[in-house]
Amino acid sequence: MRTSRIAAGLLASALFAAVPGTAGAADDTTPPVVKIHRGLVFTVGSQLSDATFGAHLPARATWTITDENPIVRQIVNWESYQVGGELVASGNATILDLRSTSFPYYAEGFARVLVDADDPSDNRGEDVAGYSGELVQTDDTRFARSPDWASVPCRLCYSDRATLRTTAFGASMNYTFRGQAIALIGGYSFLGGQFKVLIDGVQSGPIRSEHGNPKKMAVVYQHRWNTNATRTITIVAQNGRVDMDALVVQVGSA
Repeated sequence: MRTSRIAAGLLASALFAAVPGTAGAADDTTPPVVKIHRGLVFTVGSQLSDATFGAHLPARATWTITDENPIVRQIVNWESYQVGGELVASGNATILDLRSTSFPYYAEGFARVLVDADDPSDNRGEDVAGYSGELVQTDDTRFARSPDWASVPCRLCYSDRATLRTTAFGASMNYTFRGQAIALIGGYSFLGGQFKVLIDGVQSGPIRSEHGNPKKMAVVYQHRWNTNATRTITIVAQNGRVDMDALVVQVGSA
């Protein structure tokens, strides 16, 4: 009798264990979702490497990773290419909590970033982004500007060794572009003035200043967007001396 009760108990245990969901959660088969942002981040105050067509600028790519479990492995690779497609710099990292990476961005070349992420069940998610664009001189005829700007010789300026300068309140210039991030190149000086930036007629952030330690070919304004679209940037002088040298336009793609 005792043997029969033991056998019945073992059979019941076996049946209970066979019921789906009672022995533990099913294996995770969903990979992490990796999303690299298609707009680059430029640092205000950083500078173009030189005054040539092949100049580069420090840039930062960012991304997000979502998954129901913690990420256990991450591999980040980036490559920077000069004009003409020559690979000039590359790097990689495996830091788990890394969500951005910096590299030299050649505005007339391109860059590529690849992120792979694995969860505890060895599901892998990945994303890749390519970045290309244009470095435009402010004396380009595509810049429409008021008559208050003068071309001033400048040895360390990108636009044909000159910068466009104004001291007139309300002096403006605008440029229409298609892209996902921009960096406005100007110059800082002890006499530097202030300007505001409008995107499609709407002011973007606070009034900007070029007052500070002298620095040429420097980023004086930057912005990125979630979408790649056609936009118009307008710069309006507010006071003091305002210098505008060039514009980096960046386009993001998968």
